[in-house]
Amino acid sequence: MKNILVPTDFSTQAGYAFDLALQLAKKSGGKVHVINIVEVPISAVADPMGAPIVADWGADFLKTITKDHQIRLEKLVSESESRVEILIKTEVGVVLDSTLDYISENSIDLVVMGTKGATGLKEIFIGSNAEKVVRFSPCPVITVRYPAVINEIENIVFGLDLSGSEEKVISQLKTLQKVLNVTIHFIYVDTPHVIINHDEMIGKLRSFALENEFEDYTVNIRKNIQPDSGIIEFAKELSADMIAMSTHSRKGLSHFISGSLAEDVVNHSPLPVWTISLKRDD
Repeated sequence: MKNILVPTDFSTQAGYAFDLALQLAKKSGGKVHVINIVEVPISAVADPMGAPIVADWGADFLKTITKDHQIRLEKLVSESESRVEILIKTEVGVVLDSTLDYISENSIDLVVMGTKGATGLKEIFIGSNAEKVVRFSPCPVITVRYPAVINEIENIVFGLDLSGSEEKVISQLKTLQKVLNVTIHFIYVDTPHVIINHDEMIGKLRSFALENEFEDYTVNIRKNIQPDSGIIEFAKELSADMIAMSTHSRKGLSHFISGSLAEDVVNHSPLPVWTISLKRDD
């Protein structure tokens, strides 16, 4: 975690993310990048092909608002009491695209974002910027809705489905466990859609942990109608401090139909949620 990125819109939740990133950087010996993206609104008018038209704010206005946001970033850094190195940048663009470009260009190891979550029609048709970054980021993302203290994080719940895709996140999960010095609680949610033998599943969970040389862990099964609800309820039962998930990065119609368990958890969990994309193109 040498380079930690915080996309900020100066909201309360973004402030929580900034504080958490500073704590993580101090613990890992890294530095924090803070980026503010001035997102130009889309006009209600469409072009002849039906594509939305970006509203014309004018060069002078964009220059003024960008300068104002840069000053706010400088103030954010000056008011920080942390001795962590902090880099700042303001640019005009689309939050998702600009964030992904910054990750690639600056070798970002972790993104920390604030989120208010999304519910109802907004969750189905729009989603939050945090949810979109979770879906497509090439590096792990931690989303936070409330203040979090690194030294108080002792128990992390990690949702497993034993599909085999977990192999792609093992090294990152181990890094997280090592940096935070926490216990990992693996959980499989038994839903009505799949019939399982509990003893066999516990055995598979233990084999997964042993084969991948995890230390300081537990294996668990809980029944629930929905996997995301089962994971969140188990975390509450355990008084866990963070939830960890992988996301399949589905796009377009596939995402609309299938959704993403990780994004559902991000939208509904009050705890910080660590996610990593499996970068599938389905």
